[in-house]
Amino acid sequence: MVGLLGSWVLAWQLRQVLPPLNHLQEFLWWLLIKGVLWVVPVVALVRWRQPSFWGWMGLDHLRGLGVGFLLSAAWFLVNVPLVPGQRPGPVSLMSSVLFTPVLEELLFRGYALRRLREGGWSFPLANLIAAFGFALLHLPGWIQMGKTPDFLGIEGVKMLVFGGLFGLISRDRSLWVAVLAHALHNLVASGVFGR
Repeated sequence: MVGLLGSWVLAWQLRQVLPPLNHLQEFLWWLLIKGVLWVVPVVALVRWRQPSFWGWMGLDHLRGLGVGFLLSAAWFLVNVPLVPGQRPGPVSLMSSVLFTPVLEELLFRGYALRRLREGGWSFPLANLIAAFGFALLHLPGWIQMGKTPDFLGIEGVKMLVFGGLFGLISRDRSLWVAVLAHALHNLVASGVFGR
């Protein structure tokens, strides 16, 4: 976890010294960084120790749900009227609703929580540790964005609570349940429905 958090802080630091990017470039930058820092190590570690990545992660019996999710989300983005003045850009919305939930849930509920459970940790403690890591991972970005200490505290606690809830709802079920709940949370938080 320390290595992940350290590399994540370095990615944010590197982003600050790079030239400005448009929305699509920014999306691609973070997709690449998350893929390299989160997905590649998780896939490599699981493949090294387990015969089936999909089965171990709890994704095997509902693979089609991913395709259905992407199609329904695309339909939703095309048909839902956005609130003027609070319109998230389509790239930002696509990132936060489609990609971020999959990447973060693979890392925290799919990998970290399962590994802690395999290591003999009780579910409540393992879920708390995974949720704490989930909350911590959001801090470097917020700090780089200049968020206030009050914001960091309130949003950090919210991420801890949501991380715990995502762990609870995916316990002994498919990881897709947590991915969909996370996507719905991000969709509502994006301001698509107004505030």
